[in-house]
Amino acid sequence: MPRDDHRSCVFDNTEEHWRLAFHMMPPGGVGSLNDPNGCCQFKGVYHMFHQYQPDFPNMYPRAWGHAWSKDLIHWHHTGLSIHEDSPFDYHGAFSGCSLIEDEGQTMRLFYTGNFKEPGKHDFIYEGRWASQITTTTHDGIHFTPKRVVLLPQDYPDYVSCHVRDPKVWIRDNGDGHPFRMLLGARDRCDNGFIMVYNSEDKLHWKLHSVIRSAQHFGYMWECPDRMDFEDTYGKRHEFLAFCPQRNRREAKIYENNHLSGYIPLSGDLLNTSIISEDKFIRWDNGFDFYAPQTFVDDQGRSIMFGWMGLPDTPYLSRLPGLGFWQCITVPRLITMEDDGLLCAYPVPELERLRGNKAKRLKDSLIFSDHHADICIEEIKGNLKLTLDDALEIFYESGIAGLRFIDTRVSGGRELRSCSVDHVSSVRVLIDGSTVEVFFNKGKTNFTSRWFPVADHLHVKIKGNYEEAQGWLMGDGMSAVRENKEAARKARAGIQGI
Repeated sequence: MPRDDHRSCVFDNTEEHWRLAFHMMPPGGVGSLNDPNGCCQFKGVYHMFHQYQPDFPNMYPRAWGHAWSKDLIHWHHTGLSIHEDSPFDYHGAFSGCSLIEDEGQTMRLFYTGNFKEPGKHDFIYEGRWASQITTTTHDGIHFTPKRVVLLPQDYPDYVSCHVRDPKVWIRDNGDGHPFRMLLGARDRCDNGFIMVYNSEDKLHWKLHSVIRSAQHFGYMWECPDRMDFEDTYGKRHEFLAFCPQRNRREAKIYENNHLSGYIPLSGDLLNTSIISEDKFIRWDNGFDFYAPQTFVDDQGRSIMFGWMGLPDTPYLSRLPGLGFWQCITVPRLITMEDDGLLCAYPVPELERLRGNKAKRLKDSLIFSDHHADICIEEIKGNLKLTLDDALEIFYESGIAGLRFIDTRVSGGRELRSCSVDHVSSVRVLIDGSTVEVFFNKGKTNFTSRWFPVADHLHVKIKGNYEEAQGWLMGDGMSAVRENKEAARKARAGIQGI
């Protein structure tokens, strides 16, 4: 359970000490956000919507926030975007996606509207309406009237009230229904699965198929996604991503009960009905990573944002003195390696925020604050990085991971680890109260929140390696952090701009 002894590590200036410089946070530095939604590049501008509770821990408003950037590193925030203002999303505008249409002139959003019937209900098997809704925009800010495209009666009768998170893409195989939708679902026997829908006009949808696991693999599959890549021989490879929610009794020691990952498909997703849990590969092995969403930008790159958090954790994402609760990872470039597996590594644009190099003292790097980019190359054998004598990043005899050694900074976190054949490189991004670790150019990753107490960042390096460099990182999030007006309007339930 969360510990209640963390106040000993609070500074007078924790808001500044734990501030974020290159991770998306709620505007004005207050409230909470989670799942990235509707991620896209539209008319040359990157857009990231997200689940947003500006008055958290109050549950409402519970809607979409909206951030935008021209370069993926300097961000702005407009506040509330998609609001819970219809009978079908009265209790929340849940997660969804974007689809660019009309030769790039229109952005269409799909999302799940949540409505709870009055009275005593469990809201799992009865009492909840989960409807799929669409709206369009020409500027990412002003939207057309909402239209419901799927109602609860449109789902099979074995589906529970938990249906959400549409992912829509175009796949024209000549059947007259080029638009495809994935929906995460939970059946009435508490098995997670995915429904696949087809449409010829994006407004009328028919069930095409369902995808299940050969074994029980969680009671709900959230945030479904799909990607495809071409190998050096021109062959296309398709991947199905989703987030299985599991009870704690299903989780192994040191492993999160709610997971996020992907499965390489042996054939076409549209012809897939059964997958195996054994082929599920986690995107991230750390404490705080969930509900990622991918999109393809104008350069043809697959880019992913993830929520730097997790539902139902026994540890904390906020300590006293910090005004906001949650944040989003840096954008990660998704690539397919020769072995057919995927890597997730920070987009190269992030390197533009690098400033002065860290001070080097033998096997240590000294930074003036906790905003840093650290790269260690040509590693031979075991390696250990110790941050502020508080957090260890390690590779020891085939095991890589994170280990907190100072409980004051952990918020209740202890250890996350996984097997890795070898480690040749590691990159660590530290941004106030966040840590992202990338082993082997993003093949094995660990993400975590932390709450450092040291005035300066001190990184000790132990191991056999060829090169270790570190840079202070600049601030790409100041316009978001300082947008108090967007936060004020959002808390009042007023749409931004």
